Amino acid sequence: MAAKMIVILGGGVGGLVAANELRRLVHPEHRIVLIEKNRQHAFAPSFLWLMTGDRQPAQISRPVRDLVRPGVELMQAEARSIAKAEDWSATEAEIQQAADARADAALSDARTRADELQQKRRVQMDGELAKHQVQLNEIDAAVKAGKAEITAMQQKQGKLTEELAALEQKLKAAKEAARKVLA
Repeated sequence: MAAKMIVILGGGVGGLVAANELRRLVHPEHRIVLIEKNRQHAFAPSFLWLMTGDRQPAQISRPVRDLVRPGVELMQAEARSIAKAEDWSATEAEIQQAADARADAALSDARTRADELQQKRRVQMDGELAKHQVQLNEIDAAVKAGKAEITAMQQKQGKLTEELAALEQKLKAAKEAARKVLA
């Protein structure tokens, strides 16, 4: 039997599983070729954690090369059409150059998106900070009001102490007057 080439387009989760399982199941004389435009595989279910800031890009991505079994040929290129092998005209260097340009563009897009997400997070944090600032202002106002109340109470206490002292003096004078009358 003549050796065959099995080409898998796309190195997402499905393409990686297909390439690895075919390599495991198909006789080694047959070529398994995975065509993927990106050098890095980002695990899409973890994008949520990336958006919330709970993960960094390095924590959810790996080089595609590290995720394929030995014996799976990895071609970094973008599939734009399907043709028979004898109709292929691009050289490996041309394919690699195009893949590098697309990888750079994808990285630029990812950085732009990350910047947008960080800005959105900053706006959310600014909103939270403003809410807490209002709460702090309310607490500060309550503390000031409490201090003013304490000061007013202390002033009343001072006046009451003076009045009490005056009453005690009057009482003492009244007692002395009563003693003189009774004596």
